[in-house]
Amino acid sequence: MEMISSPTDWHTIHATLQHLKLIGITFSPDFIIRNVSTHALLKTGWTEEELVGQSIFDKLIPKDEEYEIRDMLEEGIQGKRKLEQREIPFLAKKGTLRTLSINSVLMQNEDDEVTCITVVGDDITRRRRMESSIAKSNSQLQDLVDNTSDLIQLVAIDGKFIFVNKAWREILGYGLDEIASMRMEDILHPQHKEEAQAQLRLIEQGFSNPNFEAVFVSKEGKKVFVSGSVNCRFDNGKPTAFRCILNDFTEKIRAEKAQNLYYSIANWTVNTQNLDDFYHTIHQELGKIIDVENFFIALYDPSKSYLYFPYYVDQYFKGNVRFTRRRLGNGVTEYAIASNKPLFLSGEDIEELAKTNSLHLYGITPKLLLCVPLRIGDRVTGIIGVKSYDDPNMFDARDLELLEFISGQIAIAIARKQSEEELSKYVARLNAIFDSSSHLIWSVNKSLQLTSFNKNYADLIQNQVGVRPTLQVSAEKFGWRMVGNNNRRTLESKYRQALRGEPQYFEFRIERKDGGEMWLEFYLNPIHYADGVIEEVSGIARDITRRKEAELSLRHSEELFRGIFENLQDIYCRINRKGEITMISQSVLKRLGYLPDEVIGHQMFEFFKDRKKYILR
Repeated sequence: MEMISSPTDWHTIHATLQHLKLIGITFSPDFIIRNVSTHALLKTGWTEEELVGQSIFDKLIPKDEEYEIRDMLEEGIQGKRKLEQREIPFLAKKGTLRTLSINSVLMQNEDDEVTCITVVGDDITRRRRMESSIAKSNSQLQDLVDNTSDLIQLVAIDGKFIFVNKAWREILGYGLDEIASMRMEDILHPQHKEEAQAQLRLIEQGFSNPNFEAVFVSKEGKKVFVSGSVNCRFDNGKPTAFRCILNDFTEKIRAEKAQNLYYSIANWTVNTQNLDDFYHTIHQELGKIIDVENFFIALYDPSKSYLYFPYYVDQYFKGNVRFTRRRLGNGVTEYAIASNKPLFLSGEDIEELAKTNSLHLYGITPKLLLCVPLRIGDRVTGIIGVKSYDDPNMFDARDLELLEFISGQIAIAIARKQSEEELSKYVARLNAIFDSSSHLIWSVNKSLQLTSFNKNYADLIQNQVGVRPTLQVSAEKFGWRMVGNNNRRTLESKYRQALRGEPQYFEFRIERKDGGEMWLEFYLNPIHYADGVIEEVSGIARDITRRKEAELSLRHSEELFRGIFENLQDIYCRINRKGEITMISQSVLKRLGYLPDEVIGHQMFEFFKDRKKYILR
């Protein structure tokens, strides 16, 4: 702040302001504007007539800044404050805000009184905007680096870490003090280290890699899958550092594996031979996602009140232990089933549950236990679980979510596999009955093609036709040929009636290949499906040749006897225990004048003269 006392000096200052294109505003101690430089008018858009004679606070100073600027100027006029390198906001005519960096010149009279003040300065609005923009940009950039989910690291060629961002530290779990003594190779997973280092060697030669992939190891020893862009910084033509912007796609890999595992479970029910193979496959594939050194499956049958451990792998037992069924007790497994919800239990939690719920703890208490109920609808069929005896941080909530995600599919698959085994046993029993029966058993579809048959049926067809039957072959190639053309229409009609839901019974005579004859008794019954639709007919037949021969022989004997009986001259009759005549010879007409029908059914003594004598005897 300068002091002048000559008007000549004042005019010189103003002339200089015009020449240097500086802003200059002169006002009295009461802040009335006396003079404004041309450059000031150009920057603010005001005219000289609009400003001269007006208070600087009327049009140039923002209202919210008036008191602060007034105090500053008054203290400057009074000599209490230097008005140098001060920034003052000025209002342009259009209402926009301009920022001025000012110095001041005070003009005094002979009595050393200040008569006017000239503020001289430059419009730094643009510079301030640029500075503000740069500061904001830097702040945003720093905020972006610190808050991005990407892992950003700057690594020296020798592997030392120059910089890592917040996300990097949070995901991998290392602190700044630890990072200072670490190298890149320390965080590379041993199984994938060679591959990652090979990629870095190419990048060091000047080949940037936008698709860099690696597997890091977190402080807790867990795999972290990363991918992203890596290039090399060169100083004076020499490689000095690797710039890495990486994305953590561990969850994506995990989700893909979990999804694949989920869908694979259904396939294993088809591809595995039995439940033991199925359990082993689940254990093996789940181990590709989480640690399953200690893994078990427990099944629960509420109707029989017992637990069964079909698959139990534990580091304190050799191999897979298959426990026999045991009655429901009061252990942690039973508690987990009763809870009917996923459980994440530390060793301390298990000990506390044992105290509060009087649970019995079998064997060594694990430091961490995860178990999830196996449910089909609302019914709990068992649990699946993993344990850690050594590391209390082996699992986290994501691992429990994984088990819960696949548990429903596992429960359904186990139930389906159990049903398959039960069905297999049932079919084996049925086949044993099917093939050991003395009957001929078969079935046909609507096209009258064979859909099943037993050994007796096949043997008969082969003996009669000379060809062994096969499935899905028309019955006319076998059955029709066996019964002959005369019976073909009858047999086909019987099948069609059975397909309409009408059970059929009939007998057929078949000519044997050796020239003899065979009688078969047929039963054709419609097979009703669950929805009532009839798609097949079952057939059962048995050889009744001996019975038929006996019947024919008996009929022949009866006819011979009847012929002899009817030609007798004497009266012959047959009576039952009640004395009723059941049969009488034709001679009754000649001897007594009665027709046989008039006698049959009557008491024999009715035809005696002395009935009382007959009754007494």
